[in-house]
Amino acid sequence: MPLAPTDTKGTALFYEDSGAPPNSLTYRTVVLLHGGYFNSGIFKPSFAYATRNNLRLIAVNKRDYTGSTLYTNEELAELTSSDEVVRIDFMKKRVVELANLMIWLIENDIVLEPTQEGGGLSFATWSSGNCLAMPFLALVPELVDERSLGLIRKYLRSYIMYDAPTFPHGLSAPVANGKHYCPIGDPSLTPLDMIQGFPSWISGFYNHSSFAIAELVSPIDSPSRFQSDEEYIRELALECDADVPPTIQEILVNGPETCEPVPQVARTHVQLLFVGYPFYSECRRKVFLDGNSDWPKLRKEIVVCGRGVGLSLYAAWELKQRIQETGQKLAQDGLVRIHVLEEFNHMSHWDQPERFVQLLVDTA
Repeated sequence: MPLAPTDTKGTALFYEDSGAPPNSLTYRTVVLLHGGYFNSGIFKPSFAYATRNNLRLIAVNKRDYTGSTLYTNEELAELTSSDEVVRIDFMKKRVVELANLMIWLIENDIVLEPTQEGGGLSFATWSSGNCLAMPFLALVPELVDERSLGLIRKYLRSYIMYDAPTFPHGLSAPVANGKHYCPIGDPSLTPLDMIQGFPSWISGFYNHSSFAIAELVSPIDSPSRFQSDEEYIRELALECDADVPPTIQEILVNGPETCEPVPQVARTHVQLLFVGYPFYSECRRKVFLDGNSDWPKLRKEIVVCGRGVGLSLYAAWELKQRIQETGQKLAQDGLVRIHVLEEFNHMSHWDQPERFVQLLVDTA
C-alpha cells in the first residue's frame, strides 16, 4: 500500500499513482484530491488516459479515509470544538500536512522539475476537497519554512478548483422557497441524515437554465445580466432530471470501494464543511482576490460541471462577480480562467474519464 509520509510521527496519506509515462522527460504531475463521500478511487478510470496524454496522476486519500491515517480523538475534538480559533488551528495542521506531501513528491522524483516544455505539479481538488485546498494556498506561505515554500512555488503550476460547492468559498448553501439546495447544511438534518441522502443528490443530472450556464461561459470581465444572487439562484434547478439515473447507481455496481462508510464520512467530512464561513471566505480572498501576491505565477483554473448541483454553479458565478469587483487583470494575464463542462454532472471524471483527462491537459 503506497503511503506518503506527512510528518515525523507516522502520519501518512494513501495514494495511487498512474505511473510516469515511459521515456518522457516532460510529463506533468497532477495531484488529485477527492471530496467527501467518495475516496480517491473515484479517479481511477482516468488513469487509463494519463500516459497517452503525458500526465502522471497521483490520487490521494485525505486523512480519515481508506488507507490514510485516521484522526486521533484529540484531533477530532479540535475539529468539532466550539472555539473557532481551535478549529482553525486544526486546519493549519492539515495545511502543513499537504505541504509535506508535495515536498515528499518533489524530493522523491515523482514530480519533474518544471521547464517551458513541461514538468511541474498541478493541484486538482474536487468538490469539498477544496475545503483543504483553499486554506492550503492561503496559509502555506506563513506556515512552512522558506526552503519548503520556495520548492512548492517553483513546482506548482496550477490550482484546478474542480466543481467546488459553496462551503470552501465561505458561502451559505442557497435556499429557494424554503427548500435547501443541498442536504448538507439543512438544519433539520443530523450529520448522519445529511450523508444518507447525499450520493443520489450529488451524482444526479440537473437541468439549469441556459442563462445560468451562459453567465459562466462568458468572459470573466463580462458584466452579469443578474442584479443579485437571488436572481441567479432562481435559474438553478433544485431537483435532478428524473429521466437520467444518478451516477451513484453505476458506481455501486462497478466501484463500490470508492464509497466511504457513511458514519466515517459523517464524523469528519460534515464537520470540515463548517469550520467557519468567515475562515473559508478569508482564504478565498487571499487566493483569488488579493492581487496574487503570494502566488505571482500560479494559474487558477475554475472548473464547473454544467449539469452538476446548483451549489457549484452559484459558487463559481459569485466568485466571478467578486473578481470583477477587484478590477484585477488576472483574466487577461491568463492567471484565472473558467471552464464549463456543459453536458456533465458532478461526476464527470467517472462518467467521462477521457474528457476529464483532456481537461487536465488543458489546465495542468
